[in-house]
Amino acid sequence: MSEFSFSYHLRTNDPQEVVNLLKSCGLKGYVFPSVNNWTTFVCEEEDVEENAKLINANTGLLVYYSFAEDFGWGFSIFKGNEKVCSYNCLWSGPVFDEDGELIVDEDGELIELEDISIDDSNLKIDELLALVENDASKVNKIKEILYPKDIDETIESNPQYTFMELLGIENFEWVSYGIASRHTDDFEGVIQVDI
Repeated sequence: MSEFSFSYHLRTNDPQEVVNLLKSCGLKGYVFPSVNNWTTFVCEEEDVEENAKLINANTGLLVYYSFAEDFGWGFSIFKGNEKVCSYNCLWSGPVFDEDGELIVDEDGELIELEDISIDDSNLKIDELLALVENDASKVNKIKEILYPKDIDETIESNPQYTFMELLGIENFEWVSYGIASRHTDDFEGVIQVDI
């Protein structure tokens, strides 16, 4: 089974802050214990781009993390309700044109990615590096993992895990609303938020 992880990480040591955020949005979710000044949580609307309720209510520093083992990984960073940085690296899946339409060949077959595709159009390196407090060794490692040489290096090196570890974020592997809702007993100290 391939890993699919979609999680949010609020810079706070107080899980109650996240509980309050979810309740203010009317979203069900699961809040993990705080570690390293980050509180991980998941909510019923997993896609950050679609979850305007959560983003509009956010007042803190928020990281959204996504990883689909067969397709790629990415993140978005929000300060309050403003997206200040984002990045995506895909290594599988269909190709889209500039209008978001699927591209098909002359036989009507979907055109698929043959190598990595990096979207760094909203990658604000200063915002990202501030998260690692401009620690030189972490800065160099982040720059290295964001721009792999090829698809094999990308898949073998697990840049998505390294990225989260560099930020000091735990509770990100195999973490999503769907997983948490089906396997609540597998996670210690998780707070379930109902509306």
